[in-house]
Amino acid sequence: MSNLVHDARALAEKLRFSRDIRRQTELTVESDLQPALDEANINQLRVTSEVTPGLAKSLSEVCRKLKLPFSAINSYVYPTPDIQAECYSDLDDKCIIRFSSGLIDLLNEQEFQFVAGHEIGHFLLQHGVSGIGKHKDSLEYFILSRYQEISVDRLGLYACGSVDIAIKAMMKTLSGLSGRHLRQDTGAFISQLKEVNSVSSQMMSTHPSIPVRCRALLWFSMECDLSPNTIDSSKKTIELIDQRIENDIDKYVDRDARDIIEKAKSNLAMWLMISTTVKNGVFKESEQKQFSENFGAEVLTKMKNFLSNLNTKNAEEVVYERVLEARGCLEKLIPESFETEMKNFITKYELEEFK
Repeated sequence: MSNLVHDARALAEKLRFSRDIRRQTELTVESDLQPALDEANINQLRVTSEVTPGLAKSLSEVCRKLKLPFSAINSYVYPTPDIQAECYSDLDDKCIIRFSSGLIDLLNEQEFQFVAGHEIGHFLLQHGVSGIGKHKDSLEYFILSRYQEISVDRLGLYACGSVDIAIKAMMKTLSGLSGRHLRQDTGAFISQLKEVNSVSSQMMSTHPSIPVRCRALLWFSMECDLSPNTIDSSKKTIELIDQRIENDIDKYVDRDARDIIEKAKSNLAMWLMISTTVKNGVFKESEQKQFSENFGAEVLTKMKNFLSNLNTKNAEEVVYERVLEARGCLEKLIPESFETEMKNFITKYELEEFK
C-alpha cells in the first residue's frame, strides 16, 4: 500500500460494513487508468481550482477529512442531465472520479461532499480491485456490490459531517428534485418501505434502494460518533447495527436472490447425499430419516421412486451427472464463495472425488 494513502485507508476500514468483506487481491499488472485519464482529459472538464474553484474546494475538504492527498484524485465533470457519479481505479494510489453535470447542478456544496466521499470510499476500500467484477452475471456479484454501497455511504457521511445532509443528497438523487421542492422528513421518506410487497426487481441492482440506504445510514449515525478525527463505537455495537442493516437489505432487496441461492445449495446437498447412497448400493433407513429431515418427506418419496427406476449399473453415473449439474448451477450463482461452500459439502459428505 502506498504511504500516501495509508492513513486514509486505515480510516476507511473503520467504517467498512462488516458484510463487505475485504478481499486480498493482486492489483492489475498493466493499469488501464492512463488510457481512461487520456479519454477524460480530451472529452471532459477536469475539476481544478482555476476552472472550477468551488468544486475543487469541496473536493479538497473531503480529501482533508478522509486523510487523503488531493493529488490522489483525478476528478472530472461530463455533460448529461442524468444524475450520476462513479469512481474508477485499478491502482493502489490514484483514482478517477466522474460527476455528471446534472448531479453537480442538483446538489449544494455539503451534499456534493457526501457524494464525493462516497465515491472516494470505493477507491479507499479498493472495491475496484476486489475481484468481484469478474462475475458480473452472478447473483452473488450484485449482493456483494450492494454491501459495498453501505460501506461507502458511511465514508460519504463522514465526509459531509451530517446524516441529514447525506439523506437529503440521496433524496435529491432519487427524485431529481431540487431543495425547492423537498422537505426534510426522513421518517416519512423511509416509511415508503412499508408499501413494498415484491423485491424481485432489485435482484440485479448493484445498489440497495435509497430508502434502505438512508435507514442504514441513520441507524449507523445514531450509534457511532463521527466527529472530526473521531470514529468511536464499540465493535459489539457496530456488529449489532450491521446485523440489523443486513436483515433490512435481505427483507427489501436480497430476499428473492437468497432464496434462489439457498435452493441451489439444498439441491446440491441432496444429490451429494444421494451419491453416497448409490455408492453403497443401499438406501438405509437411517439415511432415509436424515434425508427426510433435511429435504422433507415428499422429496424423499420422489427420490425413492427415482432411484427405483435406475439399475445398479448406471445409478452412480446418473447421480454423478446430477451432482455435476447442481454443482455448476450453484457455482454460477455464487462464484466468489463457491469453493468454500464446496469444501464444506465435501467434508460433510466425505466425498473426496468431488474436490
